[in-house]
Amino acid sequence: MQVKIITLPFDPTGNVFEDDTINKFTMNKQIISMKSQFFYHNDLPYWSVYIVYNVDVDLTMKEDLKSSLDQPGLLFYKRLQEWRKIKADENKIPVFIIATNKQLTDIIIEKPRTLEALRMIDGFAKKKVTKYGNDIISMVKNFYDKKPIQNVQAKKRVANNKNKTTFQQKESQQQENQQQKIQQQENQQDKNQQQEKQ
Repeated sequence: MQVKIITLPFDPTGNVFEDDTINKFTMNKQIISMKSQFFYHNDLPYWSVYIVYNVDVDLTMKEDLKSSLDQPGLLFYKRLQEWRKIKADENKIPVFIIATNKQLTDIIIEKPRTLEALRMIDGFAKKKVTKYGNDIISMVKNFYDKKPIQNVQAKKRVANNKNKTTFQQKESQQQENQQQKIQQQENQQDKNQQQEKQ
């Protein structure tokens, strides 16, 4: 187990705290815990992040997290990441302070529909649940509880497409039959003309 302290200065040009340093540092490490502290130094704002981690994590760990998710879970994971980025930008803080990738995965696996259920996920203490809990619960409910309606609509679209395809097939068959009749009539006329010549 090792420790790292990273200090992030405020970037006035981008009006954000650049979290690339932390993202790069944590990419191939198993994070045990992170604590952050906001402070001013010489009238400039900073975030200081204290990271406890293990070295040489198998690089497949991230894949293992994602492989534990089904296709809808992966879609919801992307939505949670987008929401997290928006919240981080609004509050001018790094994304991991809102939720780590593991916590996002845990949300998808647990599907908490109450604040108490969300509090059961490691890393979601009272303060974080108070600040972001309602958003997360709302997203979970909207994504998972409304999904059957989407499935019904998708089934209707498939059925409509099948009906259209069946109708198109019938039309195509009718056109083919008409062309065959016309061809037969032309052949019969040719035969009749040949017989008349004889």
